[in-house]
Amino acid sequence: AHAATTLHNLAEIHESLGRPDTAQRLLGRSLTLRRQSEDRFGEACTLVVLGRVQALAGDIASATANLNDGIRLSSQVGYLESEWEGLICRAELARRCDDPVTATRDLDAALTIARQAANQYWIALTHWSCARLRAQAGDQIAADIDRSRVAPVLAGHTSVRKLSLERLVGAQIHTASDAHPAPDESTVDDPT
Repeated sequence: AHAATTLHNLAEIHESLGRPDTAQRLLGRSLTLRRQSEDRFGEACTLVVLGRVQALAGDIASATANLNDGIRLSSQVGYLESEWEGLICRAELARRCDDPVTATRDLDAALTIARQAANQYWIALTHWSCARLRAQAGDQIAADIDRSRVAPVLAGHTSVRKLSLERLVGAQIHTASDAHPAPDESTVDDPT
């Protein structure tokens, strides 16, 4: 299990350094080890991260397949963070593929999980994604409402952020943990 976790963590580092091919290779090895050791919790997480990496690399078919499997397994084992992240990623892919029904369904489920977990960062990033979807659909009023919910939630946020996920959904969010002022209208970029 340690080797699988190490490979997974190395993959996340390579992804952050702009090396998606290396990240995918390491995640594939991690996934194999997790399946061999029947680590379903780790498998769920690795499937979601692999889907996110593939989505960022433009491999929509593989990303969707891995996200579907990762979301299903995350739900089965009760891994809320992984399920939430998978739903956000899949919603973004659906938005990009002009499938607002799937995107809306996934974002509604992600928001439910974020609220259940009482995780303000998850809630804010989900609202960010909702704003993008609503703006794309031409509902500027609803998009503005979602955008208005992002900055106040993140004003005092200092915990771990998911920068690769933020990159996937086009979020450019500045928080109190950055060397920037607390987010307001000028520091939360328009998600459209």
